[in-house]
Amino acid sequence: MNIQSYLVIAIRLIALVILVFAARTLFWYFYQPGISTQGIDNSLLFTGLVLVGFGLVCWFLPQSIAYYISKPVAKTPVKAIDATSLLRILVIFLGFYFVVSSLVSLVRLILQLYFFPEYLEFDSINQIKLSVIYLGFQIVVGLFLVFKNYWITQSLVKINAPEKVDQD
Repeated sequence: MNIQSYLVIAIRLIALVILVFAARTLFWYFYQPGISTQGIDNSLLFTGLVLVGFGLVCWFLPQSIAYYISKPVAKTPVKAIDATSLLRILVIFLGFYFVVSSLVSLVRLILQLYFFPEYLEFDSINQIKLSVIYLGFQIVVGLFLVFKNYWITQSLVKINAPEKVDQD
């Protein structure tokens, strides 16, 4: 199997993670105890629906996403995966996880901050702004891991390579 086949499997796993996040968010929307502000309710609903859409895209279009992430590979015979390819898949999976987990919170916080500020206090507005900056940075790191996976993997392999000893 080539790297794209493994990426398809990883993207399907990410789709499951996204759909679990969506179920959790929609659960909070329908069964939230003690929250009475309409703005927070609407942001939870919108976040849950965005996650469901993103999860379904990842579930039904994994081939297209894998083709976009990794360079196209010619039809190669099926062979066992080597350690470098497995490390690339792990780096891509970590990057996707950072992006997905941050995106869930980021969408909810942006909706609360910009569309429903009347339900927030001044201190919580400042805290939300700082959280948005942090989550944006986490998304950038996740995207860097996804799109620069080959470079990161090669760097990690070079660090672990044995040193060459000069024999004079």
